[in-house]
Amino acid sequence: MIASGRVSGAAYGVTERQLVELFVFCVVPLHMLFPRVGGWLMVLAALAGVRLLVREPFLNATDRAYLLACAAIPVAYAVNMSLTGWDLAWLHRPAHLLVTGGLIYVLIGRVGIRYTTLFWSIVLGAFTTLAIALFDVLVMGSVRVSGLGQRWNAVPFGNFALLLGCMALAGCISELFSSRRDVSRLFGGLLASFAGVGASILTATRGAWLAFPVVLLATLILSLYVYRWRVVASRSFLALLALTFIGGAVALQFSDNAQGRIVAAVEQVEAWFDEDREGPVPIDSSTQLRLDMWRWGIEQFSRNPWTGIGLANYDEAREEAVQSGRLPPSFRGLAGLHNELITALALGGLPVGFAVVLFWILAGRFFVTRVCDERSFFFALCGVMVVVGTAMFSMTEGLFGTSAGTKAFALLLALSAGALRYRESRAPGPGGDATDLRHA
Repeated sequence: MIASGRVSGAAYGVTERQLVELFVFCVVPLHMLFPRVGGWLMVLAALAGVRLLVREPFLNATDRAYLLACAAIPVAYAVNMSLTGWDLAWLHRPAHLLVTGGLIYVLIGRVGIRYTTLFWSIVLGAFTTLAIALFDVLVMGSVRVSGLGQRWNAVPFGNFALLLGCMALAGCISELFSSRRDVSRLFGGLLASFAGVGASILTATRGAWLAFPVVLLATLILSLYVYRWRVVASRSFLALLALTFIGGAVALQFSDNAQGRIVAAVEQVEAWFDEDREGPVPIDSSTQLRLDMWRWGIEQFSRNPWTGIGLANYDEAREEAVQSGRLPPSFRGLAGLHNELITALALGGLPVGFAVVLFWILAGRFFVTRVCDERSFFFALCGVMVVVGTAMFSMTEGLFGTSAGTKAFALLLALSAGALRYRESRAPGPGGDATDLRHA
């Protein structure tokens, strides 16, 4: 064991590492197919993480930085409920970031995974989403894809399909600038990026389309940060980025359902601003309902800026808004206001709103500041994509809107962060261990 408290590469047997590799390779596509099965695999991996923590309880600075980011929202929730009343159901999904995701991070960060394992898991996951989407549309005749057998909701399925496509693109970029370029990974990642984006379009999820250009912009910025002049000089890189964006835009144009939803959203926004806001909501559309919920949420925050209405009091306040005619009956079935920041401010006030923003800042900083070589660039870019993508998604949905989406969020974040932690602990230099770099 190293003096700094890190476990040496020899501390883990071949079987243990192979099991972790198998978990990573299978869990992403399985979660998109059968989220409940993916969730149970995550539980098993988390239990393995507990075993490692018992075996070696030391947390280094990297561990503390990641776990602090993941703790920001659940801790703020707990503080708010200590002041306004308790409802432990509110802690269940955010706790996945810190507990389930945190323990998977510990497992990956100490045992390690190969770059190729995570890459091909993401590629397989992206192709899986496209296969599900095509089956739903062509065989089942679905208008909107909601996962195999509707095991997902259309919105998070479309969001994470897009995210997997973008993460496959991250692998393409990593290969493009690699000194040992692998053509199969380059083209496999490119095809998977189209698959993920295509599946997302078939779900007709508008929030994902809004996030797409922002994620590509973050990709360009991080690539410039790491490779600098090589990005500017590389026609292949600019062509790759442009091809992905144009491919998504063209596919969007050919989807009548997608076009219809865009036109409907514009009309609904115009109608919302034109109608008399003193009366009840005349049209119960998803876009207008969102705008009404956001307005209602901002009003609640303005009345109670420090505690909001209280997370535990949301059900009561929601029912009151419906009974008064302020919001339509469909509001009763919604767990949040379909905007994570407004939900946080309305239900938890400034402290919870600050915690949400702090999470995005700390998580983004974690990945951006830990790029040290070609392979770590892939893990860091994947992590940045997850943070930026889910931040954008949560502006029209929520970070913890569904169980499947919450687990996918915690999983993708933990895999990227754990892989970076492992590489950082094995890097040559003061306190580092240069052994077993091939495994990473």
